[in-house]
Amino acid sequence: MSATMNTRHGSEYNAFLYAPICEESNGLKLSVLSALARQNIDPWQEAATLARLSTSAARSRLAGAITAALGRASDANNLAATLIVLLPRTAPALTPATDFASRLRAMGDRPRGNLSSMSGRELVVMILVMAGLTIGMHYLLPHHKPTVPPTAQATTSQPLTPISAK
Repeated sequence: MSATMNTRHGSEYNAFLYAPICEESNGLKLSVLSALARQNIDPWQEAATLARLSTSAARSRLAGAITAALGRASDANNLAATLIVLLPRTAPALTPATDFASRLRAMGDRPRGNLSSMSGRELVVMILVMAGLTIGMHYLLPHHKPTVPPTAQATTSQPLTPISAK
């Protein structure tokens, strides 16, 4: 399991991840998040995966995880069916074979205006464009060269007189 929460997933999975599965012998409630973490499964990534699956496939996968966490199969299918309804239903991830128009529609739903909402390719293109603009401005703007070097300028109002050698 990763040490940090995947930042792409957030509170939309809280109802599912913090839902109780059962009460343990020590009196504490075991949540979906705890059950997945005990199996070394990233809870947010698994919730996102389950949300993309069909209801029956998600229920079956979650029932297997519950059975593994509890060490027994006691009512895991019914419990999984109850928990699956807490997941937000999302569209399946786009595949490379998806047509261009579908990808454009999907991009229109993303928030804009900050770097975290950009894909890696968009970020690279933006950096290259900015570098090109910077280099272009360097060559297009006139360069001002001082007519008198700064070291030769007088620091006082009196004219400089040469020192004569004795």
